[in-house]
Amino acid sequence: MHIRKHTLMMKFYRLLLTTLVAVAASNAMAQFQYMGTFDGGGKPNYLVTPDVVTQDFVDRIANSLPEYISVPLTKPEYLANSPSDLHLLQAADVWVTYVSEGASFRNVLGYYTYPTNNPPLTAPAHSNVKIIFPNASNNGFGGGLNPGDKVFLGNFPAGTSIGWVLIADGWNGSGVDLGRWILYSTPAYNPESDPNLKRHNVQILDTLTSRLVIGFEDRRRDSADCDNDFNDLIFYLTVNPFSAVDTTGIPGSIDTSGTPGGGNNGGLESERMGDKVIKRDFNRIKQGTRRFDYVNAIANSKVKDVAQRTNNVNTIGYYFPNTNALVETGFSAVNVTPTDLVGLTAAVDVYSTDFIKTGKPRATVLGIETRGRAYSHTKSICDRFRGAQLLSRDSIRINGFNFVRFTLRQPDGAIEYAIA
Repeated sequence: MHIRKHTLMMKFYRLLLTTLVAVAASNAMAQFQYMGTFDGGGKPNYLVTPDVVTQDFVDRIANSLPEYISVPLTKPEYLANSPSDLHLLQAADVWVTYVSEGASFRNVLGYYTYPTNNPPLTAPAHSNVKIIFPNASNNGFGGGLNPGDKVFLGNFPAGTSIGWVLIADGWNGSGVDLGRWILYSTPAYNPESDPNLKRHNVQILDTLTSRLVIGFEDRRRDSADCDNDFNDLIFYLTVNPFSAVDTTGIPGSIDTSGTPGGGNNGGLESERMGDKVIKRDFNRIKQGTRRFDYVNAIANSKVKDVAQRTNNVNTIGYYFPNTNALVETGFSAVNVTPTDLVGLTAAVDVYSTDFIKTGKPRATVLGIETRGRAYSHTKSICDRFRGAQLLSRDSIRINGFNFVRFTLRQPDGAIEYAIA
């Protein structure tokens, strides 16, 4: 009899424990609102007709938010004084379309709303967050979403702002939980103590499609493993009518150029050097060598990884970085040094590298060594400024050296980034 009672008690405790676990799991699920049901992999059953996401559109996003490339360093205008939430000036329908994810986490995407003229000081209660994608992971990579999968959020009145929630690793295999941390598009709600690190999304207007592209960084930005590339989850908004969107301060277009001039065509801009550089370029045109031949450079094995360049500390090439994220993401480094600058100028050593992809230069570095005094150079005499609009300028320190960083919009609409 005693043994039977003990057995019954054990069964009771097991049942109680199972019930408590089930209730806890249910409470975690119930903390958020859901737009509908979803399958076992977290793919919504309430998707509408998918959008066609063209390769050209994907390429424009990849140019703007490349993998492992720091947005604060290369595109500070995406963060500085640009809105992170959607603000509606008039009533509008809003859709969210999945594009891609570059994360190891199985993230959750949700949204919340608030009056534009009265933003709350604290993060929304979980019960006020609506889950859009319970598992915002790509098909074949931990989820079931495909580019173009689309959800209709609803019609929102004028004066409404919509913010976004990313629950990092919040999909547990069967439902949504609190994940590792919760990140918001409203920076003040995020966990970092440094105000410069609180922002976790960028918002870019693709003027070719009238889509608002949003990219999220899913790592805490005060952690060492954060790469700040803001492409861990990428989706876009379709708003009808688009005139309802307050686009003030949103970066105007996705970078579509992706092709700098290349270091082999570089020169030293100054009033007295202009004639010499023009004469150099004219002679190259006559000889049919105006542009560097990247295709032949690759075919003839002239492409070298940055780490293989030189070990001679007496040459400027030694001071170029030994590793570079561009090389690690499918780019090749080509030595395109315009050695004729030594004969044309006071430079005693010149070294230039172009980083190329699909046969075109995507970034270039030109280093010049002078003796006796530094080369006197101002951007006011730089040919890149002719007809261009200066979008931003700031000072940064890299490894103890001072640099000036520029963002320019050229007359053809191309965005150029430069550090000098």
